[in-house]
Amino acid sequence: MICVNYHKTFGEKERPVWVGSHFPKEVWLEYIRLMNMGATIRAIVEALGINVTTAFYWRHKILNALKDGKSDAVLEEHTQDDLDAVYAGHLGESVILVTDALTAARKYAEDKELPIIQLKSKTESRQGKYNLQKVNNLHSSFKQDLRGYNGVSTKYLENYANLTIFKQETPGITATTRATLLADKLRNVSKVARWKDLRDKDYPPFVYEWLDPMPENGVSI
Repeated sequence: MICVNYHKTFGEKERPVWVGSHFPKEVWLEYIRLMNMGATIRAIVEALGINVTTAFYWRHKILNALKDGKSDAVLEEHTQDDLDAVYAGHLGESVILVTDALTAARKYAEDKELPIIQLKSKTESRQGKYNLQKVNNLHSSFKQDLRGYNGVSTKYLENYANLTIFKQETPGITATTRATLLADKLRNVSKVARWKDLRDKDYPPFVYEWLDPMPENGVSI
């Protein structure tokens, strides 16, 4: 496949996220910049002259592309069944579970014959080699990022997490520099999601509990 904008041949696993789009690369790059700055869908629509459906689709194509081989698991410890739903198929043979004092985690480890280290949440979890505070900080950053959006649909939860993870992986830089890195990353992605791929996402029920409900018009923007 030839990218007419870059005059470069891309293999099956090398393609820009905007492949197949009717809009030029420059519009996508400006979209990426605005999205990185936290602009809403409506603000982007007004700035770029695209419709809401297109803007929404582009956001999730970008967020999906950021996954880059990361696990499909959605982790939120509530019950042993919940743990089984998200851990199944994602734990290697040498894994050690590091958790707080949740009883469900201990029972899960016993049932699966897995080694487990359980930390006291107010003391041990904040220090040493096994530090749950790093996970808590990531969770807090994710919740903070979500506050910048209006009525996030929960079936797109993982997509939004991908953006938070990207920010965590690029600390200490300006928003402008991060937007440049994001654009560079999206020039070469392993998979460009179709709308069907995004629409059909589903998650275990417990991930929906703490998110805000959809807005009255049912549109996640």
